[in-house]
Amino acid sequence: MSAITVSAPAPVVGAPARAALEAAGGFALLGVCAGLGAGAPYRVPSLALTALIVPLGAWVVTGLSVLVVHQFLDLDARPEDIAAALGQGFVRTGQLAASLAPVMLFMAATSDSRMAIACLLMGAVAACGLPATARQLRRAEPQSDHAGFRWLIRGWLLFTTLVGLRIGLDLVG
Repeated sequence: MSAITVSAPAPVVGAPARAALEAAGGFALLGVCAGLGAGAPYRVPSLALTALIVPLGAWVVTGLSVLVVHQFLDLDARPEDIAAALGQGFVRTGQLAASLAPVMLFMAATSDSRMAIACLLMGAVAACGLPATARQLRRAEPQSDHAGFRWLIRGWLLFTTLVGLRIGLDLVG
């Protein structure tokens, strides 16, 4: 009789990359729906890229600053945990953007103020996604009650909002 060995299944290596690509697709889908409803097919690629570049750029630029300041404050969480929390927040926000794409398509097809609606929906995605990411960061940090960490989160929220607005205004203007 042979012995049976039980082991944990091997982790799926591509799962985080796939989730990030799906999140990026959610942002792009929101832009595609804004372009399709606009009745101007030539604007679809530019709106899809704009809807993707704004959050992705803001997350990349400010995520690095969170990692650097977190290490400077000498808090307990490992940099990998902070990066994972930022990634999870990006994925959840991309999923939210994808779920709002049908709303954007309907509003763009039935309204004359489609660009204002697209801006409002992107703002709503950011307004929901950034606090969700802040919660992920709090879960990753054992010293989440530390005053420096609280200021880090507040500063990151403000910095990400300003960077996203700057990137968005540069792309639109």
